[in-house]
Amino acid sequence: MSSTTMMSSTTAKRSTSSSSTTTTPSVQMRIELIGIDPPIWRRILCPSETTLDEFHVIVQRAMGWSNCHLHRFEIRDRDIGNADYLEDERKFSLKDVAVNEHFVYEYDFGDSWEHDVHIEKEVPRDANASYPVCVAGQRKWPPEDCGGIRRYEYILGAHADGTLDADTKEWIREGTGGEPFNPEQFDLATVNEELRKPARRERRRFM
Repeated sequence: MSSTTMMSSTTAKRSTSSSSTTTTPSVQMRIELIGIDPPIWRRILCPSETTLDEFHVIVQRAMGWSNCHLHRFEIRDRDIGNADYLEDERKFSLKDVAVNEHFVYEYDFGDSWEHDVHIEKEVPRDANASYPVCVAGQRKWPPEDCGGIRRYEYILGAHADGTLDADTKEWIREGTGGEPFNPEQFDLATVNEELRKPARRERRRFM
């Protein structure tokens, strides 16, 4: 079975009785973790008026992070985020980013997980659909606090050739809730289940 899963056009609908649209568009974007090959990515649809603090939560849930570190957005020459020295993310939305533009979302300034966010296009919003919604993706996210790209590459290599040390195995097992570690796994239904959870806004953090 392919690790890339596509959603059918009916899956995201609450009702199949009509296909009406609203005037405010949604944006389709691809979110890819920078520096990992093969890539770890998600394709998301969400309303264009989504603020950046709301979008942060969407990325956390779509990629599988635990939302326990600071984050920032690098959009053109602006640094935006949830720390006191960054511009307030609550004052910006996806409307401030042009179609076909790329920007960077960084999570965890220690491990420095950088994501390339590409606004691919605007699409008509279906009044019967639930947003945000993930329509495609590939591969599982790295374990939280694993040490960044280089450390994760070591984990992948050692896991593949069977040389992963016992302590790291136990740490990963605890992080996955006892489930086997499978870096190729991607479950579209699970991602969308996370995205459907009630939104919770964070308090602005300070450093």
